[in-house]
Order: sequence, then C-alpha cells, then structure tokens
Amino acid sequence: MSVVSASPIGDLIELKWSDGSLSKFHNIWLRDNCHCSKCYYGLTKQRLLNSATIDPNIKPQKTELTNNSVLITWDQDDHVSSYDFYWLRLHSYQPRLVPVAEKLQDSDSLLKRELWQVKDIKDNLPSVDYNEVMAATDDNEEAIKDWSLKIWKHGFCFVNNVPVTPEDTEKLCEKLNYIRPTHYGGFWDFTSDLAKADTAYTNFDISSHTDGTYWSNTPGLQLFHLLYHDGEGGTTSLVDAFKCAEILKKNHPESYEIFTRIKIPAHSAGEEKVCIQPDEARPIFKLDDQGELLQGLGQHHFFSR
Repeated sequence: MSVVSASPIGDLIELKWSDGSLSKFHNIWLRDNCHCSKCYYGLTKQRLLNSATIDPNIKPQKTELTNNSVLITWDQDDHVSSYDFYWLRLHSYQPRLVPVAEKLQDSDSLLKRELWQVKDIKDNLPSVDYNEVMAATDDNEEAIKDWSLKIWKHGFCFVNNVPVTPEDTEKLCEKLNYIRPTHYGGFWDFTSDLAKADTAYTNFDISSHTDGTYWSNTPGLQLFHLLYHDGEGGTTSLVDAFKCAEILKKNHPESYEIFTRIKIPAHSAGEEKVCIQPDEARPIFKLDDQGELLQGLGQHHFFSR
C-alpha cells in the first residue's frame, strides 16, 4: 500500500492511500516518532529525542513522497524526517487502518479462571509431569503452555516425578521463569532449624496463609518441593482465596468493599536489626482497572493467583 498524497491541514497531516482511504497524523506526534539517527538508535530501538524540546506548534515546511516513504522538513531547526509507508499504515490511529491483533481463538473459555472449593476439585487436581515440562523446547512448548494454563485457571498446579534434589527443582523453576531474589536468597532450601527468625523455619503447624506482605513486590508464584521428611505428620493445605473473596462479596458486600479501600500496614521484624516493609500500605483486596480482584492481602501474608 502506498501514499499518493500528503497534505498539511492545521496541526495535522492528512495522507491519502492508494486504496482511497485517508489517515491523519498530528504534526507533533510525527515529529516525536522520527526514526532518523539523531532521534532514534536503531540498534536498541530506543529514542534519543527529548520530546520536551519539540515546539508544540511545529508544522511541516515541506512534504515530499518517494517510492516508499514520506519526507517531511519541519519548520523547527529544518529537521528532516522520513516515514516508511508500511510504518505509517501500521501506526495509523485516526482512523486505525490495521486492526489490532485478532483475539486468540477461544480465549474467553481458554483463559477463564475456575474458582474452586475442595469438593469441586479433590478428584481432579491439576498436575503436569516434570519430564514433559523439562523436555519442552522453543519449537514445542505445549507442556509449558499446559502448566501455565493450569496455574492461571486454578491458582496452583502439582508437578509429578520431580527428582528429589535442589538442583533439579531449581531447573524446574527456571523452565517457567526467572527466580526473583529476596532476603532469603533466590532459590533456597530450608528446614526447621530457625536459621531465619520465621515460623516457616520451625515444625509448627502453620494454618492457611499467604506470603510476602512485607515486600513491595509480593510473590506472584511460589514453588515448594518437600525434599526430605524425617518424622511424623505434615500436610499440604490449599485454599482458593479468590473463591473466598467471591463468597464474601456475594454475602457481605460491605465488608468486601472495606477490604478494597482500607490500607493495612505490614512488616517483617523477626531478624535482629532487620525490619522489612513495603513502600506503602495496601488494602486487603487489590483490584484492577476494571474493578476485578487482582491480588489479595491477608493480615500477615499475601495470596496471589
């Protein structure tokens, strides 16, 4: 598709395309998106131009058409910008000429979260196989896709047949994403030796909870692997906190609203001379821009799906 004319109109430039369609670009927008070597470093695809230096009333001094681009000489510093036809077509915004990428087929059902209670899920727990996950490649990521979707849908997923070593467990984590370092370390193993002043380093029965309220960036995903058990007892309990929030919102909407508005401070001070706290207090329920639950903060810990 080619441009057949470029006409300045006030603070805009109107382009007419060979198919008869029209698109308009603001002068300042075009100048701000100049990709010449003075304004843009092509190797890193990063701008060099300081947008604040552009005259808000900038206008084209001259416009020219070549075989594949529009050349504009601006009245500010006689700067010359070149805009490829394909780039202009792709970035046309008034109107949009190239539609936004089509929605993933069946995405609504594929990405629909499945909130649960024990009775709903106990006979069909989401799980994947370690060997299949580790065998995934850039050309065949089906096992990674399956694992990621199960985590997204249910908030958790079991991984079967993981070798009982820290090294293999760490490799499994890295297969999905990078490991974020914390004051505990990046990847770490621990036992009930109180090496850290944290109840996780004891043999106490810790009831259902969520982690990391005292961090500014709370955990998005955690992976646990029991490497060795010498003793009696020990259970893994899981709760869908989003389901709990759904029930609370339905039965006690006033309480749910309070949880979305009142900010609760949190800190970790178990270690001597250490106090970790987030950059700001947060409400118990964090909502996205559409008012949907994004993350929840418990009195002591965070939960996240």
